[in-house]
Amino acid sequence: MDPQPYGEDLAVFDFIEPGREMVYTAWTSGDDWAARAHVSEDGAEGVVVRRIDTFRRLTAEGSEQVRHGTESHRVRVLQPEYVLGVLDSQGFDSSLARAYGAFRLPDRRVAAFATKRGT
Repeated sequence: MDPQPYGEDLAVFDFIEPGREMVYTAWTSGDDWAARAHVSEDGAEGVVVRRIDTFRRLTAEGSEQVRHGTESHRVRVLQPEYVLGVLDSQGFDSSLARAYGAFRLPDRRVAAFATKRGT
């Protein structure tokens, strides 16, 4: 997306809205690395949790090792009306979309485009 037509005061972000529970595991890999993401949702807290494990094969001095890392992301689930209300209360004109240009967002993801009023 080319931000130039919108000027310098454009804020663009996406968020997850409520809907069918998110629970899945995804893998991707290359020649010497792999990554796994396990996604689950705590509906009572309104949070999606992504646990990401990374694996990297290292070869040094004839021996092979695997480096493993783990991180966890907690993402708050937000009502679209709430996001619009917060942006409006902070002086932004905003709109929501299901895509960034030709790139369609996955289910339950919403893009927000906001510009500061008076700029």
